[in-house]
Amino acid sequence: MAGLLVALAVGVLLALTVALGGSGTGNASAAGAAATDPVSPAPSPVPARHPPGSQGQEGTGGAPPLKACSLVTRAEVAAATGRAIAQASEAPLGPTCVYQPADGGDLITLTVQNTKLADLQRDKRAIGSRPVGNRTAVCVSDGSSEQTLIGLPDDRVLAIRASCAAGAGMAARALPRL
Repeated sequence: MAGLLVALAVGVLLALTVALGGSGTGNASAAGAAATDPVSPAPSPVPARHPPGSQGQEGTGGAPPLKACSLVTRAEVAAATGRAIAQASEAPLGPTCVYQPADGGDLITLTVQNTKLADLQRDKRAIGSRPVGNRTAVCVSDGSSEQTLIGLPDDRVLAIRASCAAGAGMAARALPRL
């Protein structure tokens, strides 16, 4: 008896779906959806508009995107680290510049992060601090490498993964260019 009632209910639902313009599979037809859907697609494509500023610029104010590798040159990194730098390349996160030493050693990175200085210092061991320009550079270690951190306006941080001395030297070059 219960099986008969279920079959009858399914048959009624299927008949109602077909009678109301559906295909019987639970999907409304495209014509039926366009006629009854108040959020149907526009009859023709609407061209995209660019935000204020010019094309290729970030943000609503038209500020150009930051190129991390323009903050410290390969020659300046070499002078700060005492190591020849074979290549510098932009990475999408941050923005970040990755410097590849010619001797194949550990990569050196310079990043401008949108975060608070305290958040980057968390879970790291403080090694020391020193003045760099009109700011204070904090040197920290995560156990495997050292990093120089400098708080910037608007909750940003200049983060340089290199020895503390090299990081401070690189930061001195980068800060006036930010």
